[in-house]
Amino acid sequence: MYGHLIRTIFSMNRLNHILLFFIIAAAMSCVDPLNVNIDRDERILVIEGHVTTEPKVHTISITRSAKYGTIFEGVIRNVVSAQVILRDENGVVTEFEESSSGRYSSPPDFSVEVGKTYTLEIILNTGDRYMTFPETVPPVPEIDSIIPVFRKIPTGIESVFTTGLEIYSQYEDPPDEKNYYWWEMGGTYYLKTYPEDFVARPPFGPPTPAPKDCCGECWIREGNIDTRVRIANDFLTDGRTSTELAGFLEDDGRRFNEKYLLRLKQFSQTREAHQFFKLIKDQLEIDGDIFDAPPGQVRGNFYKVDDYDQEVLGYFWLGDVKTDSIFISNEVLVEPQALERIADDCRLESNSTTVRPLYW
Repeated sequence: MYGHLIRTIFSMNRLNHILLFFIIAAAMSCVDPLNVNIDRDERILVIEGHVTTEPKVHTISITRSAKYGTIFEGVIRNVVSAQVILRDENGVVTEFEESSSGRYSSPPDFSVEVGKTYTLEIILNTGDRYMTFPETVPPVPEIDSIIPVFRKIPTGIESVFTTGLEIYSQYEDPPDEKNYYWWEMGGTYYLKTYPEDFVARPPFGPPTPAPKDCCGECWIREGNIDTRVRIANDFLTDGRTSTELAGFLEDDGRRFNEKYLLRLKQFSQTREAHQFFKLIKDQLEIDGDIFDAPPGQVRGNFYKVDDYDQEVLGYFWLGDVKTDSIFISNEVLVEPQALERIADDCRLESNSTTVRPLYW
């Protein structure tokens, strides 16, 4: 999930830096030409994933990405046939099996424990070994309430706005300790479609009405619907009731036929993990001009066992998690988007089911 954020930092502002290079080159045209030596195929290992106290299948991905500034920049290769081993402070080992190319999964219903210390080891099929520094799972407080607030955001196009709900988590921050937070959210919504109005559009010939018998009522389950980095710390709120922005739920013309079931997850992080993702967040929020500094160093908590100076990207973190849910009525939307009219079988939508959830 986080690798694309890391790779984005290495590619952001590239055009601006190229423009700056040509400006400088033009100003120095009377000087001997600059010889630029481009690395040909220098690939960096990128490891991403996290494991929490929630019993489930946890996934770690391993890829190789070309180094920023090389001619192969942006080319990503999955790393296959690796050994991925999580070891706790007592020497108990959990192996992550390769579930798909470059993705390694824990056993079902696996979880870590608050207060325990863990180390991740990765052995590539070349024999190269990589380790994380030991990391201890910190606790996280319960979510006391979820607060949705309507927001209308300009898009840069006149009279066109993105609308939706800012989602806030309210909780009691534990006193006299440093706490670091991360949020993710998903949900379920009811989708009404109109398969009876389906129109076939063959590659040759005119569109033809082709009504379908089923189905016009589905429930759609969404995973993490806000991929932005949502983090916070308690430097200014230690021991107080805190209300932090945990995500944004866009009104996309589908989610609010009637109501939306929001599931919010609140995670703990270590100070080191928080600092890593804050750096990523800060880099992604740079407006960008030709005088910006180059992308920052985003090296995480991995190192090569026999070559500590080798560059490895990504961060493997561990956290406690608390979850809460809330039904949000479409009446909360001050200016709702027009509902999209879908003339097709709703079962064709991703993660859809015609079975009404028991909680609906």
